[in-house]
Amino acid sequence: MSRTMGHGHYRMKPLEVMTRNDADTIHTNSLDLLETLGIKVVSDEALGLLKAAGADVDEKTKVARIPSHLVMESVRKCKRPVRLCARNPKNDLLLDGKHCYISTDGTGLATIDLDAGVRRPSTKQDVADSAKVVDYLELMNITTPLSRPWTYQSTPILFMNSKLPSTTARSTLQAEPLT
Repeated sequence: MSRTMGHGHYRMKPLEVMTRNDADTIHTNSLDLLETLGIKVVSDEALGLLKAAGADVDEKTKVARIPSHLVMESVRKCKRPVRLCARNPKNDLLLDGKHCYISTDGTGLATIDLDAGVRRPSTKQDVADSAKVVDYLELMNITTPLSRPWTYQSTPILFMNSKLPSTTARSTLQAEPLT
């Protein structure tokens, strides 16, 4: 469920969390960090694409330093609006600046087992169960896994999510790296 934001909708002014100057400062600093420090990329295919596009790639450390002009060129080429795709297309989310979505967040390494009353390492089933709970929450639009199974600690979460049963049909599943 999405709600269009705008003046007068629910008679509320849209929430402004930062000034335009603050947003520009974050943007400029982010571009500087990508260019000077770079970002670790674990996918060899992605590193190859970045290198071919003009990024400075260190094959040994898997760090790509991405020039700001390359980032900005890529942003300009993106289709607008950006669409986050759910398993069911009717639940896709448009990132158009006019809609507000709610997401879970956090990646706990342990779970409180309600049956046994103890804290224990999270399992793949815990991730699936928490996704089911979130899926029943009508106002929740994006599901970010709430726990991380110990059996997948060194595996990218995208792989881990692909091993989960298809329990979340309504919300968009957002993956995060485990690094």
